[in-house]
Amino acid sequence: MGTTNPTAKPYRNADSPEEVESWKKANPLVTYHEAVLAELKAANAGADKIAKWTEANSNFPGIANEDARVLAKDLLGKDIFWCWEAPRTREGYFVLQPGIETCVHRMRHFAPYADIMWA
Repeated sequence: MGTTNPTAKPYRNADSPEEVESWKKANPLVTYHEAVLAELKAANAGADKIAKWTEANSNFPGIANEDARVLAKDLLGKDIFWCWEAPRTREGYFVLQPGIETCVHRMRHFAPYADIMWA
């Protein structure tokens, strides 16, 4: 998860629960896929561009961040700001979107290396 706010101060600097909630409200967290999709829709991009972006992200194992950024620039004609460093926790952890989809994706990646895994 990352933020599209280029002026966001690092999340790890929040000292109180109130500051954490304030940070989250001021800097909504989205995946890079969601950020590009929102930019495409805001730019009134054609259905073909949206379909190309969605297709590139729907195939397992997905598209690497570096390749996604190249494709997004090709589709939008510009780079979009998206930072996954700003929302890192005080301990240095990246923010993840919890849920079944995340667990399944992780399991599919690690399945070739393990005979049994827990979510």
